[in-house]
Amino acid sequence: MHAFDYVKPNSLEQVGELLAQAQEDVRILAGGTELLLQIERGEVKPALVLDIKGLPDLDFVRFDYEQGLTIGATTTVTDLMRNHDVRKHYPLLAQACSIMATEQIRNRATVGGNVCSGFVFSDFAPVLMCYDAVCHLWGPRGQRAMRIEDFCREGARLSLAQDELLVSVQVPTPWAESWGDYQKLRPGQGAHFALAAAAVFACRVEETLTDWRVAVTAVAPYPQRLPEVEKLLDDGQMTEALLQHVAERVSETVAPVPDPRAGITYRKAMAGIMVARGVQNVTAYLLGGRH
Repeated sequence: MHAFDYVKPNSLEQVGELLAQAQEDVRILAGGTELLLQIERGEVKPALVLDIKGLPDLDFVRFDYEQGLTIGATTTVTDLMRNHDVRKHYPLLAQACSIMATEQIRNRATVGGNVCSGFVFSDFAPVLMCYDAVCHLWGPRGQRAMRIEDFCREGARLSLAQDELLVSVQVPTPWAESWGDYQKLRPGQGAHFALAAAAVFACRVEETLTDWRVAVTAVAPYPQRLPEVEKLLDDGQMTEALLQHVAERVSETVAPVPDPRAGITYRKAMAGIMVARGVQNVTAYLLGGRH
């Protein structure tokens, strides 16, 4: 394994100082489920690894109706999944947590790590996009906010200044009559990374479903929302023909990066199928008398 210096800071201020002073590649260690494997495989060769896992300022889940849900960057997938407010108000997020990798990985993997290091395959990013989440970035000069879509499009290495890090994600309180669904295709039950995945979300106003949100991951260079598909759903009547049109539009829109586990044509087709399946599930829940 590549040799590197390891430091466990005791405050955010110390993290900022070390990042600002660094002359070579620095990597942040939270859960370590991906970074340590990347180092072992020689894919990254950092000069310094900063272990932020124990910082109390980054490990929390808070909710109130006005501010919504705030998730600290080092919160584990398991802690988030088991949180009462998440399960009650953000079932789509809880669902994504429950099918992410294995229990052992969920116990170590963090929200911040998944958003920052796994852009192509991130399970959290498309779900957070459906909830209009905002990333909070901290540095010695202060804190700033960035929409999750912009953060993913730019990538952590470009979104963050040298002395900044992601400290939390804020998720607005969703409309009371709303529901979401997460569909994930993976090569095996214990596989971590998806071949294709989609998050779908909508609100119910009287007997109409509106404000559709559709986001995909693993089928583009970075997770992204599909506004053209959302418009089709907002403007159309829910029929088999509309579902077919939605699936086709998704398949035409996505652009998977090459993956030795499955071909691009297959993954494009499956992305469309999973979005259509998610739309069906959301429609059945909101209009089928189960809410």
